[in-house]
Amino acid sequence: VLWIGSYHRGYQWTDDMEREFREELATRGLQPDISFEYLDAIRFPGPAFQGQIQEVLRTKYQHSNFDLVIAGDQEAWDFVRNNRGVFGGSTPLLFCGIDRLPANGAVLPTNATGVIRDYDVAETIAQIPKLLPMVKQLVVVTDQTDAGQRHREAVMAARQQFPGLAFRFIGRISMSDLQRDVAKLDESNAILYFTFNRDRENRIFSDSQSMNLISAASHVPILGVGEFFVGKGLLGGKVTSGASQGQAAGVLASRILAGEAAGSLPVVRKSPNQYM
Repeated sequence: VLWIGSYHRGYQWTDDMEREFREELATRGLQPDISFEYLDAIRFPGPAFQGQIQEVLRTKYQHSNFDLVIAGDQEAWDFVRNNRGVFGGSTPLLFCGIDRLPANGAVLPTNATGVIRDYDVAETIAQIPKLLPMVKQLVVVTDQTDAGQRHREAVMAARQQFPGLAFRFIGRISMSDLQRDVAKLDESNAILYFTFNRDRENRIFSDSQSMNLISAASHVPILGVGEFFVGKGLLGGKVTSGASQGQAAGVLASRILAGEAAGSLPVVRKSPNQYM
């Protein structure tokens, strides 16, 4: 089995996803040989580096024969889908943690299935009038990575449901300026936080680092959609998690490795999210 991850080992979302995937297989008596590769798209974005690392993977695996190729998150899925021939045209494909399907307007490849990651943005925002009635403006914090762009699109799609709430987006900014900005917010504001892994000065922050820095500077509630932030500065929300994505992918993988065709298994389109 080959697992290609979009980010890097040590990134909590990725680690949680891989851990629960392996544990789900183990509970079913499966311990396949799994090779892990990473595109490192947060720390080294852009076409120059990504082109090089993808070429290495194409060269490394062009003659390999896998029972299953797994793509963790959107960037890895786009790479696997666009380079299907490298892994054998009939090799089963499994994705998890992806934000959109079809990806980039393409149809789902043959012999493929997976798990969608839906951000329950509207459900999270809907809690504000109930829990924080004094809030009149929602400050959306997400960075300028490809994932950050998808986060903004999700909020833009949801905001029309809340005509009484103003929205302000913060993203292309240094961490120090972001801290100063959120420190000025009063009780009529709340923060909707996604990720802030890379700032305007191209400094890289882990999820824990960015949440610690932002929550320490802020005096207003912080809501979000990532489970691993709850209790670490995040008040709560309807959250998704790498663990639930990995567990759901493990269920599908066990069936594929037992002989079922990936293309015969329905895509899990409702992300297993929960209120926290």
